[in-house]
Amino acid sequence: MKRIAFITDVHLHEPLPDGHYFDPSKNLQIVLDDVAKRGIQEVVFGGDIGAESSHVEFFTALSRFSLNLILGNHDRNDQVRCHFDRGADKDELYYKVEEPSHVSLFLDSSRNSVSPNQLQWLKDELLTRKRVIVYVHHPVLPIETPADRAFPLANRNEVVSLLRDHDREVVVFCGHYHMNDVQVLGNIRQICTQSMVFQLVKNSAEICVDSALFGYRIIELSDNKLDVDSVEFQTAKV
Repeated sequence: MKRIAFITDVHLHEPLPDGHYFDPSKNLQIVLDDVAKRGIQEVVFGGDIGAESSHVEFFTALSRFSLNLILGNHDRNDQVRCHFDRGADKDELYYKVEEPSHVSLFLDSSRNSVSPNQLQWLKDELLTRKRVIVYVHHPVLPIETPADRAFPLANRNEVVSLLRDHDREVVVFCGHYHMNDVQVLGNIRQICTQSMVFQLVKNSAEICVDSALFGYRIIELSDNKLDVDSVEFQTAKV
C-alpha cells in the first residue's frame, strides 16, 4: 500500500480575507507534522504556494518529504523553478511520474488554462494501459458553487474530452476552490481538496469564506484500488 498526502492552497505571505485572522505558516506546519506522524513520506502539493517571498520557507518545510507539485494561478513557473525543476518544457511545469501500477500526470494550469502543448502531451500520455492519476490545480469537471462560476479552467472541456477517450478510470486531484468535493463523469473521478488556510462555502449565492477548518487528503494506492481520506483541523485564531 502506497500513501501520499495531497495538500493544496496554502497562500503563504498573502493578504488574508477581510475579517479573518489566522496563520498560514502555522497551518502548514500542523499539516506537515501530522503527515510525518502518520509515516507518510510522499507529498503532492496542489498549487498556490503564495507570494514569492514565501518560497524558501515553503520548500524548506517540505524538504523532509519526497515532493511533487503543480502550479496554481497564484504561482509563476519562473519563480518556482528556482526550487523545483521538472519536465522538458521550461516555459511550463508539467511532467509525469511512472510507477509499475500507475502513471501520475502533473499539469500546469497556472495561466487558467491548459496550453495546446500540454493537451498534446496529455493525449500522448493517455495511451498507457496503466491506471492514470491526473494532478491539476483547477477542477476540470464543474462544481455547483460560486467559485466555479467565477474562476473556472478556461478550456476544461478540451481536457475532459481527452480524459473521456481513455478506456479506463482516470482520477483527477485538484484544489483551487478551497473545498472538499467529488464529481464523477463517465470514467473520470474528480476529487477536489480543501485549502490549508480557509474554505469557500460550497452552497452559497456568492463567494463566502469559512475559516473554521483546514486540512488535506490522504491518498491510498494499491495495485487495484485508490482510496482517499480527509484530515481536518480546527483553525486557531491569531
